[in-house]
Amino acid sequence: MAVSRHPLSLLGPTAGLPADVSLIRSLETSFDLIVKRTPDFASRFYQRLFITFPNLRAMFPADMRAQEKKLTDTLVFVIHSLRDPATLQQSFRVLGERHASLGVKREHYPPVIACLVRTMAESAGEDWTAELQSDWVQALRLVAEAMTASSVSGVTTPR
Repeated sequence: MAVSRHPLSLLGPTAGLPADVSLIRSLETSFDLIVKRTPDFASRFYQRLFITFPNLRAMFPADMRAQEKKLTDTLVFVIHSLRDPATLQQSFRVLGERHASLGVKREHYPPVIACLVRTMAESAGEDWTAELQSDWVQALRLVAEAMTASSVSGVTTPR
């Protein structure tokens, strides 16, 4: 079997290996299913996040509609860019710096990942599997790592 890498492992020793095409298809297919079944996915995610981690609510605007659209657009962009790691790496750097400038720190990412995955699982229903759970947790952790790679303890690096 040929060695491949996770499509979101943008840094490190596996960066030059080909992406795992079956994993890309799995992430694409499951995301499409989630969005079709739950058009208000972002709203549900933020409701869950703020109920589970109320201390994070202050980091967001009162009117969440624009933020919900940003989240959805970002997830769509990531899914559609899984075969283009250079574009993703640059986008994650910029996104990570923007989040850091807003006060987002490394410790904020795990609660967000947990709530995103729970909301995905709820949306997918019986089509959600242990494998999808693992794939999405790993994918979102890699996104978080890429976003925080250019910052240290939430402080942006000079450009």
